[in-house]
Amino acid sequence: FFLVSVDMPVSANLDDASGLRLRFSGELLSNSVPCLVTLVLEGTCFEPLNILVKVNCEETVFGLNLLNRIVNLLAEPARG
Repeated sequence: FFLVSVDMPVSANLDDASGLRLRFSGELLSNSVPCLVTLVLEGTCFEPLNILVKVNCEETVFGLNLLNRIVNLLAEPARG
């Protein structure tokens, strides 16, 4: 997947990540079906962020599996 666009709102509060939107695009190697993944962040950098994940893919089973993997990756507690 490649990062295709970033929407970064301007805020007076530097630790506010609300509205940050990252869009990634790629395609399935087996059949060249395009896929778009969008992440939208809400909250501040000093607290756990709320992240909305959207997967838009013509291949439904692949899209659902990818969405589940992304959500599981984001929900994993940080190791340290």
